Amino acid sequence: MATRTVTGEQRAAAEATRRDTVELLHQQLASRVGEMGRGEEWQRWLTFASSFHRYSFNNTVLIWAQQPEASLVAGYRAWQAKGRQVRRGESAIRVLGPVTRRVPKLNAAGDPARDAAGKPVTVSQIVGVKPVSVFDVSQTDGEPLPAPPEARLLTGQAPPGLWEALTDLIESQGYTVQRGDCGDANGITVFDEKLVRVRSDVDDAQAVKTLAHEGGPCAAACRW
Repeated sequence: MATRTVTGEQRAAAEATRRDTVELLHQQLASRVGEMGRGEEWQRWLTFASSFHRYSFNNTVLIWAQQPEASLVAGYRAWQAKGRQVRRGESAIRVLGPVTRRVPKLNAAGDPARDAAGKPVTVSQIVGVKPVSVFDVSQTDGEPLPAPPEARLLTGQAPPGLWEALTDLIESQGYTVQRGDCGDANGITVFDEKLVRVRSDVDDAQAVKTLAHEGGPCAAACRW
């Protein structure tokens, strides 16, 4: 089989397309987050996001903006591995995936670390983002998926000091943390008010889990 040669001009064109797509996704994200200041939109997003625990705040908003009825998404090959096939002609949902590179790991003195054999140790570092295509289960045909396990609230005590440490981290981003009513959710984050609220009627372990979940979007909103 002949090896396809990619010219420098083709690589430059592909990189320009990638940058344009990422910029478009950022604009779409900013627009959607701006609309979420309204109470009704915020509650709609909370309901939607409850099905996407593995995705970041940014990608959950992007999925919601492109396909509000989505319930379970995965990449093309991932669906094939599950015995399902994306139907021909379906439009992909575009999200942001990490671009990584291997960099030397440094020791406490700031020098390159080495393993027991004396070889340099490297670690993966995120250096950017790229557009990634995913598809909702409603866009696929094939084997039925197993029913997900029933979600249960955590019970008991949390590790000592963890609530306080998470609160300090979130408040360092300019947010206020409080306990109170969250409607049907375990916790909510109101970005225009810089407020994180956790249900007051759950055990400490669940409260800390919810606070950690809500704290991620606060940091993500500051990064993007």
